[in-house]
Amino acid sequence: MDHIAHRVLRFDRFVLDLTRGCLRAGDEDIDLRPKAFEVLCYLAANAGRLVPKQELYDAVWPNVTVSDGSLVQCIRELRHKLGDDHHRLIKTMSRRGYLLDAAVSAQEPQSLSDGSAATPPEGAPETCDQARRTAPRLKDNPGA
Repeated sequence: MDHIAHRVLRFDRFVLDLTRGCLRAGDEDIDLRPKAFEVLCYLAANAGRLVPKQELYDAVWPNVTVSDGSLVQCIRELRHKLGDDHHRLIKTMSRRGYLLDAAVSAQEPQSLSDGSAATPPEGAPETCDQARRTAPRLKDNPGA
């Protein structure tokens, strides 16, 4: 039986599984709302770089007008779920944006026994963007 490649980003003590669309700490799944997951994916993909707020809006809420509160709520949720009470991982750069201050490493997709690269099954999200498009939406709350 072929193995499915799980593309993951690792930072601090966390594993962001882009294939499964989930965040883990050790053996524990950490539940995130879809938009918070997207924000974390984007920050992880741009770790060590100040990500302007407008860039986050464009990446996570394309073609939708949302208030600053939507982004602030996602950051608050992420900090809570990551245990980042002292803003050590996600730093706020006043009036400018956010910075994920952690070394992020990407795990290469696993290979199949014949040497070819394993690919996720059809319909499985391969990237944060694909996870965003396939994640269930919370209705009546564009900031969710």
